[in-house]
Amino acid sequence: MKTLKICWIHLLCCFFIGVTGVGGAAGQEAPAQQPETETMTRQLETETQVRQAEAPAQKADTVRIGKLELKRNKKKIFDSRDSVLVLQIDTLIMKDRSSLQFFGKKKVILQINQAEIGKRVYFSGRSEQNNASDMDIAVRFEKLGSLYIMTEGYDANNGYRTDPNGNGGNVTLVYSSDGIQPQQQQSKQDNYLHINVAGGGKHLNATNDVQRILDQIRGASRGLRGLPQGQIYSGSPGNDGKSEVSAKAGEPKFW
Repeated sequence: MKTLKICWIHLLCCFFIGVTGVGGAAGQEAPAQQPETETMTRQLETETQVRQAEAPAQKADTVRIGKLELKRNKKKIFDSRDSVLVLQIDTLIMKDRSSLQFFGKKKVILQINQAEIGKRVYFSGRSEQNNASDMDIAVRFEKLGSLYIMTEGYDANNGYRTDPNGNGGNVTLVYSSDGIQPQQQQSKQDNYLHINVAGGGKHLNATNDVQRILDQIRGASRGLRGLPQGQIYSGSPGNDGKSEVSAKAGEPKFW
């Protein structure tokens, strides 16, 4: 009986050692296993890098126009799905208060070989999330009354679901020194050029906006739940863009 009891004790000890790992060689530890979540994270990072490397570069929409003429107060809108637009116009004639308007464009590259611009003519560009478009313009002015390039950031629609106050665009305008040279000082004189690259939200009244939101909360039957989901207020103004105007000899199509 004593022999039998000792055997059972010996078997139990062996089983205990095998399960817990107790009794292994001194100073040795079981190899650490790499957490499964860490392995999956690395795999996802690798797959993302591969997809980014394989993704094709975004193509610009290129539009070529021989002659574009806009009568007084008329507008031409460009709103294709591409975020970059290259617009090449051989002859552009714009009467007073007409406009070229670009929507959904992060960047507009505008090349005009000959331009006849009336008074208070506008180029405007809007990107996404209240931001303005960047514009690179090369032009030869045959006639210039007054041209306004409006790439200012848009104001947040405080009190409603909104994006933050937008950033102004960056504008580069290169004009042919062989044509009319624009001036930026005298707005009532001919050959006037004005570029607006201001950030949005600089003329908002924060006190009035906050008061209007509080009135909406008080007037809503469900209090805060009566407001739209997401951002409803932006107090910080957008960043100003930059503008640069320079002259270059020759016609734009050769630059």
